[in-house]
Amino acid sequence: MAGGVYDDPSSYPLAGTSETSEEPFHAAAAGGPMSRLAGCLSILESIRMPTLPGTGSATQAGSAAAAGSATGAGGVAGAASSAGPGPASLSHAVSGGAAGAAAGGSTGGGGGRSRRLVGKLEPGVSMRRRDMSMSVMDVREAWDECAECRPLCMSAPGEGGADGPASPSSSGRPFMVRGQDYMKTKLKVPARGAIYRLLAADVVSGDTKLTHVAKMVNMGALHRMACGVGAGTAASVTAPQVDPHLPPLLIITIMLPLYPATLFGGNDGPSQSLVYYFALPPGFNPATFENQTALGLLRRFVTNGREADGSPTRDRLKLIPRVVNVDEWAAKGPLSPAEHKLLATYNDKPILTRPQHFFYSGPGYLEVDIDIHSYQFLARKAFSAYFNRLQSVIFENAFVIQGNSPEELPEQVLGAVRMYRLDMMRPRPVREFLQPPVVPGGVALAAAPAAAAAARLAGLASANSSNAPPLGAAAAAAAGVAEAVEEEAEDASRGL
Repeated sequence: MAGGVYDDPSSYPLAGTSETSEEPFHAAAAGGPMSRLAGCLSILESIRMPTLPGTGSATQAGSAAAAGSATGAGGVAGAASSAGPGPASLSHAVSGGAAGAAAGGSTGGGGGRSRRLVGKLEPGVSMRRRDMSMSVMDVREAWDECAECRPLCMSAPGEGGADGPASPSSSGRPFMVRGQDYMKTKLKVPARGAIYRLLAADVVSGDTKLTHVAKMVNMGALHRMACGVGAGTAASVTAPQVDPHLPPLLIITIMLPLYPATLFGGNDGPSQSLVYYFALPPGFNPATFENQTALGLLRRFVTNGREADGSPTRDRLKLIPRVVNVDEWAAKGPLSPAEHKLLATYNDKPILTRPQHFFYSGPGYLEVDIDIHSYQFLARKAFSAYFNRLQSVIFENAFVIQGNSPEELPEQVLGAVRMYRLDMMRPRPVREFLQPPVVPGGVALAAAPAAAAAARLAGLASANSSNAPPLGAAAAAAAGVAEAVEEEAEDASRGL
């Protein structure tokens, strides 16, 4: 129909919960989505998920991680409220040995004590922005904005993302959201821009789920990117807070399992994390924003408001996943006819992320972690069947807060991203992307005990007496940082 597409309740997506994101449906109904998915399980059963190199047995890693993952999301310093118990923080090892090191820590000799990695993740260090001079057929391992969801105030060319001026990519297909009259007509309309713009994206891996990524991201660099200033600017630059309930920065992490789906057992193990960094566009003025209804819903979302029925507003967050090149992927995957049909059925359909999401907040940012590890078995089973064949896929993710009444419509996309042909089976250990901090004297400090760091810097000072004062200060700073790191790890292990 003109002006929208009919929202057919029989074609709603497989959600991460027992409900779909749009309307209730009977999972066991003949011909329903769950029934069609179950019919494909015989095909999915024959597809085995390869083990990510360097992670060992996926099943064993998942079980070990689940046994050691006892820290809840509410126990992380600076965390906002969460829908339920969360996975262990990225800052600490979940289990001993290699698993702990890949997750962001290492096990020391002192009684198995966890130690936090020292270093910062530079936004966009693991993934580059698409080079617009390249043909779309040749772009690999890159990210870009979606032209269809570009903030309206940035519609003019020359206001690109983190890599400077560039035009965003376009698939020619807008995301469809609930319009003003959706409750009457059930018609969706093309989304009009987004509230947040995309700054950068990262893909990092670990032996366990990586949560609260903002704690290890270089937030100073992210604020500079949001303000459009160069790397040489002072670290004190922060994105302006135009509204106390609208964070300038929005970080969304999608945690993808790399181990086979099982009905029972742990829901943690080898993982790839898609990390998206968004920011309010330059000159954003909430008072003049066109869709005031969407801004009001976003404020309730940020402040963890409650609805009339007592449910959290945060339970309305929707992810809209879309494969742009379905036919190309079907040929190159290759996908069987049943897999191709399954993909076409659920492509571009919204998914409620509840309750498998966690929220963290800090100065100037809100982080949302979406935990695919904890999704329903059928969803994880279907996903794992495709996971090792994503090298030829161009996909897009959009995020929306669902409006449930005429007073909350039309919906507005929060932010959107396009990713090009990622090899999701290639390990990208987060520790390899961490930049060690620089202490006075320009010396980079690696993750090491205080005594070793101080001894190393003291040796440099004695070798060159003319540099003794600054290097002596560096040694003291090194010792202080390392001691603080060890003390924090000890406190975390004791639950302080």
